[in-house]
Order: sequence, then C-alpha cells, then structure tokens
Amino acid sequence: MHAAAGNKLSNTWLGRVVAVWAGQAISILSAYAATYAGVWYITETTSSPAMLSLAAIVSLLPQAILSPFAGIIADKAKKKTVLVVADIFVLLLALIFSLFVAHGFLSVELILVFGVLRSIAESFHMPALESATPFLVPDKHLLRINTLNQGIWSFSLIVGPALGIFFFTLAGFQFVLLLNAAGVSIALLVLLFVKFPETHLSEKRDNQSNTKAFSISYVFGGLREGFNEIVTKKGLLLLGILVAIDMAIYISLDSFYPLMTYSHFSGSGYQASFVEAVYGITSLIGLAVLFVWQGGSNVMRLVGVCGVATGVLTFITAFLPNSAFYIFVLITGATGVFESLYTGPIMTIVQRHIDPTKLGRVMGLYTTITGLSSPLGLGIAGIATEHIGITSWFALAGIITTGIGCSILFLRQIQELGNR
Repeated sequence: MHAAAGNKLSNTWLGRVVAVWAGQAISILSAYAATYAGVWYITETTSSPAMLSLAAIVSLLPQAILSPFAGIIADKAKKKTVLVVADIFVLLLALIFSLFVAHGFLSVELILVFGVLRSIAESFHMPALESATPFLVPDKHLLRINTLNQGIWSFSLIVGPALGIFFFTLAGFQFVLLLNAAGVSIALLVLLFVKFPETHLSEKRDNQSNTKAFSISYVFGGLREGFNEIVTKKGLLLLGILVAIDMAIYISLDSFYPLMTYSHFSGSGYQASFVEAVYGITSLIGLAVLFVWQGGSNVMRLVGVCGVATGVLTFITAFLPNSAFYIFVLITGATGVFESLYTGPIMTIVQRHIDPTKLGRVMGLYTTITGLSSPLGLGIAGIATEHIGITSWFALAGIITTGIGCSILFLRQIQELGNR
C-alpha cells in the first residue's frame, strides 16, 4: 500500500491517522473556544465594531504575510518537527497569558497581542499539517481524509464559539485559556509518540535549493509565477477578484455577528454562541448537500445563485426589529447553507483549471491575497460601522454580495469555468 505521495505505508497507517487527527480535533476545538471568548470580551467591554475589526485583523494579517515563507518551510523541513514546535509555542502562549489574566491584567490589548502571536503559530502549523497528509494516507483514501479534516474545522466552528462564550461567562477567560492549553497538550503528546513517515524533501533536492529557498526573491518569484498562471485564464482572474472582495465582506460579517446579537437584539453571551452554533450547523448541512449533489452540470451557476441568495438574506437582516432575534437566527441559518454552497466549489474550480505543477504557487498566492484583503475589508467595515451603525453595514454588505453573485451569474468567462 502506497501513500498519495508515492511512499510505501505500513499497515498501521490508519491508527496513526486516527490518533493525529483526534489530537488535532481537540486542539482546534479548544482554539476556537479561546478565540471566541476573546471576541465576546471585546464585544462586552467596548461594543465597538472598530475594535472587533482590529481583533480580526491582527489574527489574520500574520498568516497573510508569513504564508509564503511558512509554505516553503513546510516543504523543506520535517513536517512533524514544524507541527511540534508550533504546538509548543501555542501551549506556552496559553499558559503565560493565563498567568497574566490571573494577576488581573486582562484587557483588550492583551487579547490583541494573544491573537497576533497565535496567528504566527497557525501560519506554520496549517501548511505543515496539510502538506503532511499525502505522506500519511493511501492515495485512494486521500479525499476522505481531507473531507474529515474539513469536518473537524466545521465541527469546531459549531461547538467552539458556544464553548468559549459559555465557559468565559461561567468561569472567566483564564479558564478558557487553560482549556486551550489542555487541548494543545493532547495534540502535542500524540505528535510526540506517533511516528511520521519521512516527509521532507529529498537530500539531493534539498541541497540544490537550500541556498535560495528562504530568500525574498525566491518567495516572490514563486508568487509571480502563480499570478501569471491566473492571468492567462481571464475567467479565473475575474473570479479571483470577486472572491477577494467577497472574502473581505464575509470576514467582517462573521466578526460582527456577536455585536449584532449584543447591540441590536440586546442578546446575551449564550444567545451569541447560539447564533454561531446555528450558522456552523447549517454550513455543515450545505457542505453535505454539495458533497452528495456536486453542483449539477455547471457548478458556477450554483455559485452565482447562492451568492445572490446570501446577499439578499444579509440585506433583510439589517431591517429586522429589535424583538425579532429568533427570525435573525433562522435567517442566519439559511445564510449558512447558501454561503457554503456559494464558496464550497471555488477551490475545485481553481484546481481544474490550473497546471498541477503550479498549483502550490497559485494556492500560496491565493492565501496571501485573501489574507490581505480580509484585514483591509475589516478595517473599512470597522470604520464604516462606527459611523453608519451595525445594521447599515449589514445592508451595505448584502448589496455588495448580491452584486458579486449577479456578476458570477452573468459574466460569460466565469460561467464557462463551471462547464464539465
């Protein structure tokens, strides 16, 4: 039996994968809990869209800046070493910050610093785990394991915010940080005792590229090649621009849902976590529908229709009265279904139309562009919301998203990408 990367696997591959992914599931869940506990603290303390935007920006920007370098390190180094170092960093981070909180130093600034440092660790952890997967799994099971990985993130998105806000309300932020430390410790112990196959580049290739792998010119040269690959396919370039704009809008809405619950509907932390859980569950339902159906004969038509539906529902949300919290929950749930059908096929479209030998460079470029557009969008959204209010921003975001969906539906070059 051979791995997707071509190496021979031992008969114990399944036990190894189950152990690693179980540890990662616990760690990711505890990370979401800590993240959303911090979001709720900022919401209660400041009620400021600008501060919520800043919190999201500082958690995204390091990943956007470091992703090209982190991807190269993940290719050249042993994946297990990168994962262990990243987990040790996060563990120490959670423990040190819990001591700050225990001594009365909890503040918005502390949470922002925590977000920056955690994002740096994630910049290296995510590409290392994703690039290690083909070395750990037989080729015929690779899709299933990638689906499992996506399921872990979706499940954590459902449960993590609810756990984070619940334990923050019940026991305080220090408890949530210690919960995060415990989750990372479990993942770290699994990594230390599970044997990984050799996953770094061969010695010959490593020596040939060693002198240039970490240079600025090498990194940006790879990004330039990825950009040239996209530019030669005009439909992909147009789609990439629209996706970057939509990503900026989506991140701002995702960050402002707790504020919408708190300020417009006068909701509690429990109600905010309920909204996040409903959105996560319905997003998972949308992904399940897409997995079974696969989008029909032209998946881009589905993307456009669901983009319009997402925008219209977001626009309607802005005009709900303060007493209509549960209607807000229902609309949020419907938005979760349409949003997952809207964004889910994009990666497959890119994979179908890009030269496989250049796909890694294109993905590095994609991560950087979306990672940079999201903080930019959050900054604009935070400033705008301070002046026009949270409901007006939801209305404006709905209009923009509807326009993007219509563009995808009616631009011929984009629609042709979806033909099978």
